[in-house]
Amino acid sequence: MFSRRETPNKKTSHYARPWWLGLALAAAASTAVAAIILTCLGMGTVASAMGDLALIATLLVLMLYTFYTSLGARAASYPAVSFGIAQPQPQTIQFHIHNHSKVLVNCWCKLNPTFEGKTLPTRLFMAGEKPWPVLPFSHVHGAYKPMEGFFAQGPSWDEISALVETSERAVRVHFKIQFWYEAPEFGFQSATIEQRYYFDIKRDMLVLDY
Repeated sequence: MFSRRETPNKKTSHYARPWWLGLALAAAASTAVAAIILTCLGMGTVASAMGDLALIATLLVLMLYTFYTSLGARAASYPAVSFGIAQPQPQTIQFHIHNHSKVLVNCWCKLNPTFEGKTLPTRLFMAGEKPWPVLPFSHVHGAYKPMEGFFAQGPSWDEISALVETSERAVRVHFKIQFWYEAPEFGFQSATIEQRYYFDIKRDMLVLDY
């Protein structure tokens, strides 16, 4: 039912380190170089003081660098997943999942589509019946789901098309999407995330419903 595309990135953190860490390290290195030059010129006392200063500055920079690197590694290890649906072709929808962390996650989704107040049945992943595993730093998506597929056990697509032609009001399929995920390695499960969309059949347009 689904096509799958995974694009793993390098297993490194996307955490942005502060720009001043590089600047401070460069300053410490410059101070050390200056101390060596002064020593060569016979200015031992000044050079010694600058050497001590360079050593202290270098140690502080390395401590800060280690601290921020550990924060970045911790952030990448924490499960973080985003979900959304899109309209890749006319009269279709498609889900997308992005795993922004370096741990495996299992994802669930319920689209809960309704038309004219009536629930339209779905199956498997889109009904919350089957999890979808997503590898670290990966993106997966489902196959195009044609809108007429939602009406397999409801009004026929011909009836819907006739309603679109004759009705002056908007003809919409509403989605009350529930999405959640877990990281088995961490024993972590997210709270249910809810998103609302509607598909305007007359305008052939998927819209985020605020």
